[in-house]
Amino acid sequence: MISINTYIFDLKRDKVNITDEKAISISSDYQMRNNSLLEGFIHITYYDQSVISEEHCDDVELMWIGFLRMTLQYLENGYGETSYFIHNQIWKMERIHTRKEKQVLFRIINNKMEKFLFDERIFMKELIKSAEEFTSFVSMLAHPNSITVLAPLLKKMINISID
Repeated sequence: MISINTYIFDLKRDKVNITDEKAISISSDYQMRNNSLLEGFIHITYYDQSVISEEHCDDVELMWIGFLRMTLQYLENGYGETSYFIHNQIWKMERIHTRKEKQVLFRIINNKMEKFLFDERIFMKELIKSAEEFTSFVSMLAHPNSITVLAPLLKKMINISID
């Protein structure tokens, strides 16, 4: 149904899932050679359709910070937006109350606008799982630039989504 995975690039620009046993050493090497930057992407698929993919690559730590900040805004206000990227893209989330279940309208603006509608409960469950996975991954890096921002955002987001 909904799948959220994080990929980083090695020095040859091959994508590597952060769950791969080589991901930590690849990331540390990449960061050393690229001024602490960790390039990659968050891959969101809905059934077999890519929502966010490799074409949206950026500093993956910035992507996760922006994604979590946007989600926190969404949980607090029913709307969240981020443009927290090096490359020109905007992500938006909006709560839709058209059914019994709450729905998330997820929009990506990057040369064109794409829209996707998800069940909020299922989306949040997958997002939290993937954010925890990425936060754990970042904490093991030699240069964990984003951990001081990611961990508190994730904790607050989890507390709000449980309420």
